[in-house]
Amino acid sequence: MLDKEILNQYRNDAQGLARYFSEQYFKEHEKVFPINPFQVLTDLGIHFVFRNFDKMEGLFMPSTADMPIDLVAINAKRPITRQRFSAAHELCHFLKDTDTQSTFMCAISSNEYKEKYAESFAASFLMPKDELRVQIDSLHPSDGELTFDDVLKIADYFGTSFRACYYRIRNLFPYLIAYYSSKELGKYKPEKRRKELGFSYTKLYEGLFDAWEDISPTNSLEFARRLFKSKYVYNDARLEGVKTTYDAASEIIEDLQENRQVSEYCTESYDGFCNVAGHSVMYDFIFETACDDKIDIYQLSTLNKKLFSCCPNPEYGGATRKDNILVLGAKFETVDWRDVMPELIKLNDKVSLLESKLDELSRSQIIELIADIHHRITVIHPFPDGNGRTSRGFMIKMLIRYGMPPFYINVEKKEEYYNALEIADKENDFNALYEYIFKALIRAHVELETRPKTI
Repeated sequence: MLDKEILNQYRNDAQGLARYFSEQYFKEHEKVFPINPFQVLTDLGIHFVFRNFDKMEGLFMPSTADMPIDLVAINAKRPITRQRFSAAHELCHFLKDTDTQSTFMCAISSNEYKEKYAESFAASFLMPKDELRVQIDSLHPSDGELTFDDVLKIADYFGTSFRACYYRIRNLFPYLIAYYSSKELGKYKPEKRRKELGFSYTKLYEGLFDAWEDISPTNSLEFARRLFKSKYVYNDARLEGVKTTYDAASEIIEDLQENRQVSEYCTESYDGFCNVAGHSVMYDFIFETACDDKIDIYQLSTLNKKLFSCCPNPEYGGATRKDNILVLGAKFETVDWRDVMPELIKLNDKVSLLESKLDELSRSQIIELIADIHHRITVIHPFPDGNGRTSRGFMIKMLIRYGMPPFYINVEKKEEYYNALEIADKENDFNALYEYIFKALIRAHVELETRPKTI
């Protein structure tokens, strides 16, 4: 929070306040673009979380006697570029408005003066005028008119949205780009064009996760297990084509888990339910053992055994495949069956590296290594069946182990997950998979933190 003399000086000058704060902050911190507003919040001792807001971009709650921390909440439903903008917006409220009210609820497209001021501050802080001019000159040394692609490239450099960058350039350098209405701007599809240009949001998510001190669930692991297990099982089962519902399956699954092979339902005609019951057993085991002393790739076999523990032939689980199989719908070739064990041994080196270098790795590096391991398991395809569910289970176990919230892959959005794996398979480009997992972790954080404490 700034003193009153400085605030009076910049009372009507959001861009000036952004310049002043930047000068002070970057005396002690390296200035790198894109600027990381989440790290700035953390450096100032401001805690940030994500929530599912319908009509707000975010909110700021100054510290009180009852809540001795300054808290920022950001809309989890919005794109990462807007979330970064909101973080800078709430930073402005912290610097300028802390003593004026108890809570700042920042509505989407608000016309209130304080909100417009904070938006102008955010644009100026993330896209400072001098650096913006440098980037424009790098594209057009002579003052030629900028194209939409030029604006998109500049926006990518600053980690902002296409529209935010367009309006910033238009505001500062109107002679460099024509005025376009919102409807006209809407004809340009920046997300599609980003993909065509090979841009990725991975760097922005890395900055967020490396600055995020409060990602670990405040609720217990048992709470997470009770809240999420049914969602893991239901969604993973549907991903694998098992057609079931919570209500229809619950009684059968309970009987299978209790009686296993002597259950009247442990037959081929109830194969789908047997799989779901075993799936539930597997996730119980994952939550119970996630924080054990050791983890290695060979635990995949145990998970696969648990997965088939309620089936008529439980010995089927855990054994590596003895032939080459065609994975229906896959865009890659699995490794030759004779190479399964050698490839698992090689992959275990990466698991061991993660364990041994944990204190040297950033949170984003840990997440990306887990994503790499998950993808490689899908390619090795070690078992005759259940590879997808087993590899996802191992990924969840690793995330829990390293202090992150467990997440499930929503069956309604499975195409994004499969597309990300396909891009990694075909192009050796893991950015889409990283982005998918980063977003899934934010979603899991929101669910764990906003649901009731008891279920």
